[in-house]
Amino acid sequence: MATCLIALGSNLHERDATLRAALLDLDALPVTRVVRSSRFYEFAPAGGPSGQQDFLNAAALLETQFEPLALHQQLLETEARHGRQRGERWGARTLDLDLLLYDQEWIDSPILTVPHPRMSFRRFVLEPAAEIAGDMIVPRFDWSVQQLLEQLNCGNGRLAIVSPSDVLRRQLCDLLASRYRPVPFRPTLDDLATEMWPEQLTVWLSFAPACDRAIVRDTITVADGPQLTILLNPEIAEQLQPGRGPTLTLRTKDWDEIEGEVAAAVLSVWPDLG
Repeated sequence: MATCLIALGSNLHERDATLRAALLDLDALPVTRVVRSSRFYEFAPAGGPSGQQDFLNAAALLETQFEPLALHQQLLETEARHGRQRGERWGARTLDLDLLLYDQEWIDSPILTVPHPRMSFRRFVLEPAAEIAGDMIVPRFDWSVQQLLEQLNCGNGRLAIVSPSDVLRRQLCDLLASRYRPVPFRPTLDDLATEMWPEQLTVWLSFAPACDRAIVRDTITVADGPQLTILLNPEIAEQLQPGRGPTLTLRTKDWDEIEGEVAAAVLSVWPDLG
């Protein structure tokens, strides 16, 4: 039996009833049982069209004999039975079921990516997940679910942008400056942190209320690193060792898509900026 972590969400119609019915459906799947489920959490949408209702979010820990792709298909069919219609990206939905973790497997296929590529920085995913599976280690990150959530909650306001392209780093800094007015700074890193965020590839920004000389003088370790790292091309993720904590890896060169991904990630980590 594989141990799997599932995220649930709904922001249309009877959200509470939909999530409760979805948990019953998951428990009724063949060769599958729900071991634990979290309470329901309410979060504002992060990304997507404006004017959406808040989401109810939850997490479920499953034991199953389904292989990953087969389980993924079961989740899609469960969504469809509850009226899920796929339209505008990150739009309103009756039910959203995401496979976050499947044992300690790392899966990167055109159909399915596990661990879920955005789970490490989404508070609306990590809070319910930490309630029921805080000790689960996220492969390729080498952090537990609870550790990722604690890093989001540390409040240091730091964002690291990592890319071999000076042009992309500058473009993204300009985008963030125009929307959120972060403060650039140059921290001192210990040796391991320098491997995570190489000086020649990294720009640091702060969303903290005051980014003063005290912050600049701090020596940043991996344990107190940024609340969010943005990797601007997937090759960087392969070259740098794991352990950076909450990370958005962008696998596209389409600037409109980059803007949308970054805005959604920033609002997931710092919802007060919305």
